[in-house]
This record gives sequence, structure tokens and C-alpha cells, in this order.
Amino acid sequence: MNKVSVLIPVYNASKYIQRCLDSVINQTYNNLEIILVDDGSTDNSYDICYQYLKNDNRISLYRKKNEKNVSKTRNFLLNKVKGDYFVFIDSDDYIEKKYIEELVRAINENDCDCAMCDYRMQIAKLPIINKITSKEEILNQYDAIYKIVLKNFPSSFMLWNKIYKTERLGYLRFNENFKYGEDFNFVIHFMAKCEKIAFFDKALYHYMIRPGSEMRSGFGKKHIEFVKLLEDDINKEEDLKIKHILKCWVSFSALGFILEGKVKGYKDEDDFKELALIALRNESSILNDDKINKIYKNAYKIMRLLELEDFKNDLD
Repeated sequence: MNKVSVLIPVYNASKYIQRCLDSVINQTYNNLEIILVDDGSTDNSYDICYQYLKNDNRISLYRKKNEKNVSKTRNFLLNKVKGDYFVFIDSDDYIEKKYIEELVRAINENDCDCAMCDYRMQIAKLPIINKITSKEEILNQYDAIYKIVLKNFPSSFMLWNKIYKTERLGYLRFNENFKYGEDFNFVIHFMAKCEKIAFFDKALYHYMIRPGSEMRSGFGKKHIEFVKLLEDDINKEEDLKIKHILKCWVSFSALGFILEGKVKGYKDEDDFKELALIALRNESSILNDDKINKIYKNAYKIMRLLELEDFKNDLD
């Protein structure tokens, strides 16, 4: 039976960590190593984790100073992996009992390097939103990356809801310069190393969005830096198929962030101009690709018409 490393970064999660850990230790798949790192919590998260450590010999618990860099924390966890596969779980989320069993089944039955399931999303105490995906399918790395980036696949960019084959990891780690979108960057680069990737539609992961979370925080410099770093990353990419997909995404993201910034009252026109230039440098990929979701492409064209007009004199 393959061993699965379950990686859980913990920061001020005392209200949620018990639910998360209970869902992990009660999995139907037992061959686990559960690696926790307390990232400098100021509540009693560490003490709660320590109680679980005393009662389950599959658990390892570490403590580190908070560096305000989740990529460093995730790299810390990756460096501890000993399992054949690994999964990430956020400390305020939880998983169904057969989550790991089903992911292992999908990756083994189909001889894949990565597998992903569906998920349920809940914001605070609002009703659960059921995400609906396609039926189970197996894709090569190009089709999988194309699907999650340009076909608006709903489970796409998340680090969680996936199982990864450790031997494919190699020296790949999170880019610690990313302060936003680091999940996207890691997932794409991991999938680029895979031969086959499995998608299946069972909603086995519960994704909780709590008030004040990073996902709900306001627009700012981190979004601008994400687009700039992603374009730098694309310029270094040697695989032309992946380069094309990412050029489409960076162009769409740049225009999307201009819109989001304006809606939220962001005032730095130089930043908007920089995003506009990035969008233009990469837009030929998105405009000339007939396979892209039509809604996606039309949204891009509308944003381009509305937003680049403001910078027309600067961009001519």
C-alpha cells in the first residue's frame, strides 16, 4: 500500500484545526504520514496539534517562525515528505472519509502522476455551494493545463483537492517571490512534469472561505507583482505549448486585475499602465486561439475595449 504524506500548514487555526485533523485521522485509507507545521501561531493552535501528536504516531509536528510567506512554509513541508504521494490540506478546511482512498484509486488505476477531485465551497456560515465538474477523464499534461487554465475548469488552480506523485516533484518548489497566486504557479509547473493527470467529479474536499482570509482580501500590489512574476516565468519557459497557454492567462489576468482594481478604487495609474502593457504583449496568443472557451475570449475582448481605451495615448 502506497504511503501518502498529508501536509498541513497551521496558522492561528484554533477554531478549525480539530475538525481538519479529525477528518484526516479518520480516513478510510490508513497508510499516512501527517506532517503539521505551526507557522508562528499566536493562539493555541500548536497545543491542539500537540494533543493529536500524542495520540497518533502517524503525526509529525514542527514549529517555525512566521515569515509572512506561505510559499516558504509549504516548501518546509515538501522537504519533509517521505510518502509515495502527497496532498496539501488547509487547516481551516476538512475532507470526506474516502478523500485519500479515492485520490489514490484514481492515480493508481489510471497510472497517473497527479489526480484531482471536485470540492464543496462554503463562505462563513452560508449554505454549501456544490461545484460540478466533468465526468472522470485522463489527460496528458498539455490538455490538462489547457483545461484548467483556458477552459475555466472549476477546480483548476487550487493546491488542495489534488494528489501528487512524489517522484515527479524532483527539485520543484514554490517560488517564494510570489505573494499571491503561488498555488497556480506550483500546480502548473508540477503538471508540466506529468505524463497523465486524472480528473474525477466526486466532491470530497470542503473548502471554507472565512472572513478576512487571503482569498477575500482587497486588491493591491501583490496582484500587480503576480502578473509581472508570471510574465518573467513565461519568458523562461522552454516548452512552447505551455508558454502559449500561460501567455493567454497572463494577458487575461492583467486585464482582469485592471477591472478589479478600478472597481475597488485602486488609484495607481502607473500600475494600471504596466498591466495594460503586459496584456498587450501577450494578447496575440489569446486572440488567435480558436479552442479557447468563447465566453472566456469574449470577456477578454470586452475588458480590452473598456480598459485599454484609458491608456490608448500611452500605448500607441
